[in-house]
Amino acid sequence: MPYISNERAPPRRAPGGGHRAAAEQARGQAEHLLAYLSDDFARELESSGRLDVVAELSKRQIDYFKALPPELKGRESTRNGALSMVHYARAMRTLGKMDAANAASAEAVRLLEQLRQGR
Repeated sequence: MPYISNERAPPRRAPGGGHRAAAEQARGQAEHLLAYLSDDFARELESSGRLDVVAELSKRQIDYFKALPPELKGRESTRNGALSMVHYARAMRTLGKMDAANAASAEAVRLLEQLRQGR
């Protein structure tokens, strides 16, 4: 007679762990929320003249994006990185720091053009 257990078997995990997909999804959601908040804060801070804060916030997002491994730089991450560069460029331009503004603008255009071309 076969043995039947009332205990549940542990959940099966995909090779490499099922936690990776959940972590990737959580990271994507966190990036999306950060981009949304940054857009909102940037508008609010620009209107109150706090361009230094806009620049600092945007620079941190840019640094995060640049530190991501290439395999994690999906369309959404790249778009968010480019938008951070646009915010940074706008703040730098208004603060009179044209070299930094131009570099950030050029990088944002390059990234957005890659997205447009499907790369």
